[in-house]
Amino acid sequence: MKNYLRIWIVLVTFLILSCSIAPSKLDQLTNSSPTDFSNNLYSDFESPGNQNGTGPHPYLPALTQAPKDIGLISFYIESTPHKKVNTYSFLSNDGSNKFANGLFRNGIDAIKQTFSKYGMNIISPEEFTRNDQHQFTYIHNNATYADKFASRLRSVTPMQAIDIPVSAIPTSFQYNPIHLLANDPGNNESLNRLRVDLNLDALMTIVNFVSFDGGDLKIDNVQLFIHGPNPIKPIRGQSYRGFEYVAGHLYAHGAIKFRPALSFADIQVSGFFSDKIALKEENYEGYDSLIRVLGEYTAKKLMADIDK
Repeated sequence: MKNYLRIWIVLVTFLILSCSIAPSKLDQLTNSSPTDFSNNLYSDFESPGNQNGTGPHPYLPALTQAPKDIGLISFYIESTPHKKVNTYSFLSNDGSNKFANGLFRNGIDAIKQTFSKYGMNIISPEEFTRNDQHQFTYIHNNATYADKFASRLRSVTPMQAIDIPVSAIPTSFQYNPIHLLANDPGNNESLNRLRVDLNLDALMTIVNFVSFDGGDLKIDNVQLFIHGPNPIKPIRGQSYRGFEYVAGHLYAHGAIKFRPALSFADIQVSGFFSDKIALKEENYEGYDSLIRVLGEYTAKKLMADIDK
């Protein structure tokens, strides 16, 4: 009887431990719900701001509703900070767009469906650049924005510390490293001008941080940003100093992190100089579940801040 009891205890313990093991592959997230990863979600955004519209944060309760048309202007893969991706042929124009396209195709419908429940339409570049003028604006303004961004970054960071690696973007996208200065007032002003020129209510950015351990390409962290106009109009005739009043703001931020990171591609590296690279396997299933969970979290936070 005691032996049966011991065996039963061992089996129950094994089942409990098996269920508690965190997923290690992206496709293990298929059909996940927000409650499955509540401890993985977080936000660095603070709201509300001042009721007179000044300061670094927007006063979102002044909005009568959530922004309707939101342009997904930037979606990209970035190397995880302090986990430099050594094999940059997979994070370059030659190779990495393959991964960016794979993640984007798997996740775009999920992010659209999630935000549409809250009255927000997510629009990708191929949709908001059907107008020739808007296409020119998106490409030209991004080039101008990149120049201003580099200048802005140099003004707050020692030159020798600047490290902007080549990043992966899907087809039709422009690279905007918005995560580096997500709530910088000068950055927000530039984004707001781009928003106005594209005739959108708000702008969205999704950045996927990945690391490479010599065999697997893994997702460590995914972050979502929404930028919009200052809900409070400036007082006519009022003189503001510096960035006391900013025309554009970060509206919402949501992030989801995984420990251990989630593998979605198996890469074989060989050769004396580790210069022979072969993609053995890739699987983007589960990214739609991930982005749906992150989108739901961020959308709810935005709606809660508006309803305060």
